[in-house]
Amino acid sequence: MKNLLTITSAVAIAFLSTTAIADGHQEKTEKKKANPMIMLMGKTSPMPVFMPILVKKADQLGLSKEQQDELAKWRTEHMAPALKLATEIIDGDKAIKQAALDDKPVAEIEDMIAIVLEKRSKMANTMLTCRENSKRILTESQWDQVVALYGEMQDKHNHGHKH
Repeated sequence: MKNLLTITSAVAIAFLSTTAIADGHQEKTEKKKANPMIMLMGKTSPMPVFMPILVKKADQLGLSKEQQDELAKWRTEHMAPALKLATEIIDGDKAIKQAALDDKPVAEIEDMIAIVLEKRSKMANTMLTCRENSKRILTESQWDQVVALYGEMQDKHNHGHKH
């Protein structure tokens, strides 16, 4: 069991380190134009962040007033807790790195990793619920447009960068 926990911890540390390196590169290319709060959420979950598209492209998507109101209600209820969770994840990542540098006991670092991974899972589930709520509010055609716009945004962001 202890070996499994050690392996799990090593994988988690590798994942968190790789994510931080990739995100550091991503952050440099996005700083000028991206909303820092949305960037924070994107750094803490593998799920795509659709809400900026839904807000910025509402006219292009042909969202009705009712659809926009429902999406605004969702943001009002869920954005602050999600941003708080994202901040806790980023702070937890930093604390794990510092604990490793400070040569803290393995068990202490494993506990820290478990807490951060639980929060990452909660963030991913929150964003998955947001996706499902958005799909419920939008028509199939509108959702297809959102996914296409997200793909274009990713292509533009990744242009010239090999991953």
